Amino acid sequence: MPAVLSFMLAAGTMTMFRACSAKDDGTWMHCHTAQNAAAAGGFLLCILFVICIFVHVSGFRAALYAVGIVGAAVEFMIPGSIVSMCMMNTMRCYAVMQPYVRVMSVLTIVASAVNIVGVLKNRPENDNS
Repeated sequence: MPAVLSFMLAAGTMTMFRACSAKDDGTWMHCHTAQNAAAAGGFLLCILFVICIFVHVSGFRAALYAVGIVGAAVEFMIPGSIVSMCMMNTMRCYAVMQPYVRVMSVLTIVASAVNIVGVLKNRPENDNS
């Protein structure tokens, strides 16, 4: 589930929930960098969570999900905190992209935490991790 959420975060940030469009002169505003960073982070999280599917050692799998939680927390802070955005709070980047990134990041954190609990709860007795 976190892999799907992080893919939706990345894909949505580049399509329907993108930041502001290019200016009339063809240049981009600051929020375009935040959009690209959020999309790249979402794709990296997706790759991490896909790797989790193929890991069978419970402790390592739980650790990968924990790294995903940290990554999603950083993803939450990208638009506006880590990467600056437009000067006006009424712009598309503040009204559409930032809330989308933050909601999807929180959902990814929750799904990862649920997976950690599930992995550790269903840990086999002979698992040495």
